[in-house]
Amino acid sequence: MTAANDGAPFEEAHTATWKLYELGHLKLVGEGDRLSVRACIAPAERRAVAKQNRPLAAYWRRTVFAARWGGTEREREAASTAEAAMVNVAACDNFAST
Repeated sequence: MTAANDGAPFEEAHTATWKLYELGHLKLVGEGDRLSVRACIAPAERRAVAKQNRPLAAYWRRTVFAARWGGTEREREAASTAEAAMVNVAACDNFAST
């Protein structure tokens, strides 16, 4: 199911995807001249992928949340939406792990 089919706004889906990437549930895989995204299933694989994903995820966080304190009104609004969506994803992830 896609975010469009689920009725979720693009900003929430985009932020949730980055959160999954940051947690190691998704990894980028080079396939010739393009990149694709693969799901990571095993907990050990997720931990290893999360470690690899950390630099890019940290860069994304700095750039998105920097827009919250400076930048255009639209950028600040997107940053606050992104932060709220990340809290929701983290809560769902904590619930799923119990």
